[in-house]
Amino acid sequence: MKPIKVNADYEITLFENKSPPKVINHSLEFLALYLENRPLVTDKFYSKNFIEHVTQISGSVPSFSNEVEFENWWGSLKNIPLEKKLNSKLFSSRFTPGLQVISDISHLNIQEGQIYLAKNPFGMSGQNFVKFQKGEEYELLPQLKKSKSLLIEPFLDRKKDFSHYVFPDGTYIGYENIVDDRFQYKGSIFTNLNDPSFKSLSFYHEVSKSEWDRFENEFQSIREAMKSEGAIEGYSVDSFTYFEDGKLKIRTCSEINYRKTMGLVTWLLSKKYANDNQSSMLILSHSLKSSGEFSTIKSLQGCLHLSPGDTRFEIYFIAASDSEKLKEKFHELKILLPDGQFSVEI
Repeated sequence: MKPIKVNADYEITLFENKSPPKVINHSLEFLALYLENRPLVTDKFYSKNFIEHVTQISGSVPSFSNEVEFENWWGSLKNIPLEKKLNSKLFSSRFTPGLQVISDISHLNIQEGQIYLAKNPFGMSGQNFVKFQKGEEYELLPQLKKSKSLLIEPFLDRKKDFSHYVFPDGTYIGYENIVDDRFQYKGSIFTNLNDPSFKSLSFYHEVSKSEWDRFENEFQSIREAMKSEGAIEGYSVDSFTYFEDGKLKIRTCSEINYRKTMGLVTWLLSKKYANDNQSSMLILSHSLKSSGEFSTIKSLQGCLHLSPGDTRFEIYFIAASDSEKLKEKFHELKILLPDGQFSVEI
């Protein structure tokens, strides 16, 4: 079996061509131990307690490798020009009218009183963005000097984030994403594992049918465009709802990630560990910064502590019979853990 490397530093490697901090891969690579039987290429030490913990959950003893020949698990890095193009926010911006791409602040076309976001077109989600308005253009200079160009978009009254992961065969799944106030990823939720579509999202009925119809047409156009560009790997289309003119609207394409995503990992964990439960969640918390914490949640049925206890954040998987029971289990988990471990609510 060919070893795998969980290259969670994919975007940095792809766009910046430099050696990223090892902590990025260490923060996520252990997830593959619950899903794969192939050896994991890593330089991180995993304790005996953690290896036993994974073995008890997965039924397989994890194996590790230091081989130089391996398969990238997060992003393929096989067709660099194509992957750069499809992962760039410059590409995904094609599907959202009204966005600006600038290489100099003199090119800005912005309105008084409107707040804007400036994003690095080649950056990771939730990172390297600046919130500004007219008169504050100078705040863009450091980021513009670094990234050479910026994507400018109106700052919207964002409400709910969701994604669709499109598999290589064209089938897709929909799920809700949990983000913090800086749009950084904190978890994913499947309300109905038997029907993982946008119609099963918890907020589906809060949005008008005409808005969902528009979303469906635009989402189909994105899939057709990805296929025509030569996409052969899986990818996610990230979307969100926002409040404007007294009603909820949908931004169909916030960005496209031509690689694995945490939402996909949640789905794969659900297929393997949710059993007969209908709802599931992956949730991130602040790091416990200690090992041997796995017994903390053993009393909470349907909840798995996946992380080794010494990484940047903890990751938990929860499954329940329905979405209300899922919320109850999340709140039970909060009680079992130290105060303030979660930076988001569901």
